[in-house]
Amino acid sequence: EHEGAIQRGTEGAKERLKFALASVRAAGACALGALGDPDPLQAVELQVQCSSYDEIIVSMLPEDKSRWVKADLPSRIARTVQVPVTTITAKGD
Repeated sequence: EHEGAIQRGTEGAKERLKFALASVRAAGACALGALGDPDPLQAVELQVQCSSYDEIIVSMLPEDKSRWVKADLPSRIARTVQVPVTTITAKGD
């Protein structure tokens, strides 16, 4: 059952990434994305070690629903990498 939950989570993440990249590209921008480590800070650190980036954009849920806000993820990323970090927060319901 645990493996099934992981598989469903991974499939959902792939679909969200596909939609997000399509939206950014439809707006005329170039964007790349990949699924990484389940720990978002580790995922960013690994990506930055392997490639060069002009900016990191952290897209988050509304503040009242986001674990990343509570974990201060954008600030933690900014302290770890040498590129600008921009945060985009979804509007609440």
